[in-house]
Amino acid sequence: MAEAEVSFGRGSGRSERVNNVAETQERKNIITRRNAVANSYGSKKKKPIGKMIAMGIVSAALYGALLTNQETINGSFAKGGFFALLPIATAFIFSFVHGSFTGHFWTVLGIEAAKKKREVR
Repeated sequence: MAEAEVSFGRGSGRSERVNNVAETQERKNIITRRNAVANSYGSKKKKPIGKMIAMGIVSAALYGALLTNQETINGSFAKGGFFALLPIATAFIFSFVHGSFTGHFWTVLGIEAAKKKREVR
C-alpha cells in the first residue's frame, strides 16, 4: 500500500498521513454496498396477489363450511373406524390452505424470512 504525506499550507506545520489505496478501496466498498441495497430495495419481483386472494377465499370457505356444519361433521368424526382418520385429514387440509394464504400474505407485504448464512469450515 502506498502512503503519501500531504501538508496543508506553507510552514503551517500541519501534515496528515493519507493512505490513498485504502481510501480508494473503502470508497469502492461503500459504493458496492449502496448499489446492493438499492438493487434489492427496488426489486421487481412479481407479488403473488392473485394466489393470496384465492387461498384466502378457499380458507374462508373451509372455515365457513366447518362452522355452519358442525353437527354433521361431529357426527361423522365420532363414528369410529375409517371415519377416525377424517379429523386428521381435515387438520392437514386446513393447515395447508391457511399456511399457503399466510405465506403469500407476508410476501405481498414484503416481509421475507431471513436467509441463514452457511458457515464454511
